[in-house]
Amino acid sequence: LILTDVGTEERGYPNMEPKQTKKSCGITEKKLEASRLRATLSFFGVWIASGVYLGANLMRGWIAPDDGTAAQSAERVLRGQLPHRDFVDVYTGGLSYLHALAFREFGVNLGSLRWMLFLFFLIWVPALYFLATELTEDWAAAGLTLLAVVWSVPNFPSPMASWYNLFFATFGVAALFCYVKRPLARWLFAAGICGGLSFLVKSVGLYYIAGVLLFLVYREQSQSGASAQPAGKASRVYSGFVAASLLGFLGMIGMLVRQQFEVTVLVHFVLPSAALAALLIAREWSGRSPSHSSVERFLALFRMDVPFLAGVILPVALFLIPYIKAHALPDFFQGVFVLPAKRVLGPFVPPTRPELLLFPPILAIIIDLGYRTRGRERAIFTGVVSLLGVFLLIASFRHQVAYGVLWQTIRGMIPVVTAIGVAALYYYQKAFTPLAEPVQERLMILLSLCAACSLAQFPFAPPVYFCYVAPLALLAAAAVLVSFTGAPRLLLASAGTIAFLFAVLVLRSGGLMDLGWHYSPNRQKAQMVLPRAGGIRVFPESAAMYDEMIPLIREHAKGHAIIAGPDCPEVYFLGDFENPTRTMYEFLEERQGYEGRIEKLIEERSVKVVVLNSLAYSAFLDPLRSVALEHFPSAQQVGAFEVRWRP
Repeated sequence: LILTDVGTEERGYPNMEPKQTKKSCGITEKKLEASRLRATLSFFGVWIASGVYLGANLMRGWIAPDDGTAAQSAERVLRGQLPHRDFVDVYTGGLSYLHALAFREFGVNLGSLRWMLFLFFLIWVPALYFLATELTEDWAAAGLTLLAVVWSVPNFPSPMASWYNLFFATFGVAALFCYVKRPLARWLFAAGICGGLSFLVKSVGLYYIAGVLLFLVYREQSQSGASAQPAGKASRVYSGFVAASLLGFLGMIGMLVRQQFEVTVLVHFVLPSAALAALLIAREWSGRSPSHSSVERFLALFRMDVPFLAGVILPVALFLIPYIKAHALPDFFQGVFVLPAKRVLGPFVPPTRPELLLFPPILAIIIDLGYRTRGRERAIFTGVVSLLGVFLLIASFRHQVAYGVLWQTIRGMIPVVTAIGVAALYYYQKAFTPLAEPVQERLMILLSLCAACSLAQFPFAPPVYFCYVAPLALLAAAAVLVSFTGAPRLLLASAGTIAFLFAVLVLRSGGLMDLGWHYSPNRQKAQMVLPRAGGIRVFPESAAMYDEMIPLIREHAKGHAIIAGPDCPEVYFLGDFENPTRTMYEFLEERQGYEGRIEKLIEERSVKVVVLNSLAYSAFLDPLRSVALEHFPSAQQVGAFEVRWRP
């Protein structure tokens, strides 16, 4: 595929401008105007379609603890509390302030948080479209953007921090693409700002920062001629530093996954980063080294790293001012860097089963065969593959095997795309048509960010978590595909269409709880009558349960604080009850002395009601029930909750 935005010089050809007559200039101007009109209509069509699609699905997909945690954290910020000092914020804290702003502007209800997500989504889609147009023609860019959209927010439009990590990562990639076109420090600074804001939303924003630093090492190598100059000894110190840093990076990933060291974890979370590190090390020690000295290369790297890291530090430093004034920096670091270790050691969900790792390589082989065939042979091959895809799509509504083939083929694409992309970057001069330097750098940006940001799925990787990184994976796949000549356009269009229809007709229209496992009709269609529900659509039994339970609690609490747990922050928010504890999820509590702390809190705050959640993630139900049985004699079961009270 020819990249329409890249000039002849960027493709490696001399910039030859043929002489033009007035007539030819007029034809060119008309074609240019038509092209601009087509691009404009394409963009607005994609933007409007994306907004309508998410708007129609904005209030679906309810997971009670997730929405409840976001809402309760925001409400505590509105009341003047400081995250990590006054309550345990499960993220860095920035998202709680954003959600507090949503409450202030749109009203204190769950729907307001989703409207804030919707506004960010509307800003995100143009950035996504820009990146797509940098890779391919406008018509293909429109399809690529829509494909990325349907595999993202509409599948789970809960105001989760990971969506904002995706948004800021996309904005950062757009800034890096601009930097490749015009290497100005302000674009690196902007990319750094995105990294700092992403970290303030959730600490996994550090993965984005790591991905950018990988790209900057690659760019320095390219700028210093690491793969084009005769061998020399001038920069061995720098090369040693790069190799040691990359090995240290892989060592940290190894430390991260050491508790769940199995083949699926290695393939999904270690292999992509290892492939990128191997590429960078090989470029340093492959027998061809630059003539620049280590000092010159360090300076070149620092000239890129400094504006980027300055951008990262700026929003973080501003965010920490209230903590500095309140002498609460230790609380911030405890909450952001120490408590998350409990989540890493907590619930573990693998990304897939080992036997399902074969499906993405099979798809890669099919596409490779499409590149190798020509003419009638390619047409027949495309037809057969397309019919197979249609068969699997139709069968996925009823058969779990067909559903699993389509899902796992797309879910497992990141390791395969990264491996192929790394091979293309290393061997392109020998095996393929040479790629222009900007094309290589765009590919490296997407591979680095895709591989690094995919680590956000670890250790808890239920299927829906792939949606948080799917747009970056699709962009990276597109960047790899356009790196090869003779693309089988019809085959790629067919594959993209099947993936699009699978996301729209099967994933989104199905039940959220079964997403990634099998198709089931969506049953989250009822609405709670509680004012703070904000129009969220839930299971009918959930609506009935909360609509019955909240008034019951309010009747017996008589204005006093309540204790609800484990892991049910939505109870506090939906009923506008004060949470006298610091936690949203009990598994972040210290187990030792838990019963004593609860008993002390009950007496100090005159707690009248305790709500027990039998479906909790945390293993704190038994000690909480023991306290409740001793002090709260009256009880009523409401669905999965047991409400206990005392006079």
